[in-house]
Amino acid sequence: MKTYFRLGLMTAGLLVVLGSCRKEPLNNLSTDDTRIYITQFDSSATFSSYSTFSVSDSVAVLQNGQRVGMERTPADSLFIQAFTAAMQKAGYTLVTKEQSPNLGINLTHIYNAYVGVTYFSDYGNYWNPYYWGYYGYGYGFPYYYAAYQVTVEGMAFDMFDLKNATANKQLTDIWSALIQGEGIFYTSNIPTEVGYLFSQSTYLKQ
Repeated sequence: MKTYFRLGLMTAGLLVVLGSCRKEPLNNLSTDDTRIYITQFDSSATFSSYSTFSVSDSVAVLQNGQRVGMERTPADSLFIQAFTAAMQKAGYTLVTKEQSPNLGINLTHIYNAYVGVTYFSDYGNYWNPYYWGYYGYGYGFPYYYAAYQVTVEGMAFDMFDLKNATANKQLTDIWSALIQGEGIFYTSNIPTEVGYLFSQSTYLKQ
């Protein structure tokens, strides 16, 4: 798996400059600068071979490692709409889950408070493959890790290979993304945030 990080609009050089001018540079970050965008993908996947996709109609809620239910808040709806639009712009065709999409997209709203290195998709098993019509199957998450800071909450995205699920007997996670930081659920920010994920995922079908 390959991993890409974007820390707001900050660059490493700018952080060095800030560090030399201010005692506590992190205390002077703007709301935009606090946001972290992480994307990871399966380097063995050929994304151009997938043509259709479907997005889950609700969002899983994970709080401190425990699934507490499903939701669809106004912000969740906007994330689903923005992600759908970005996928269509990238060249994929939206279909219903009953139309056997090549790709299935799950969203997870995460509430946590910790800093460290973690298995990126350790929340994935809280989804039921039967949602996508694969009763008795499991989810396959490649072994990769990500270092990140969770301040309050985040939104995670997982793209599963449904096209080859029958052959593999599992739904393989071929692309994952995570958005964290202040103000990520402000409705005015959501389209831009999703846009960042796709701008650092240029390997997705165009």
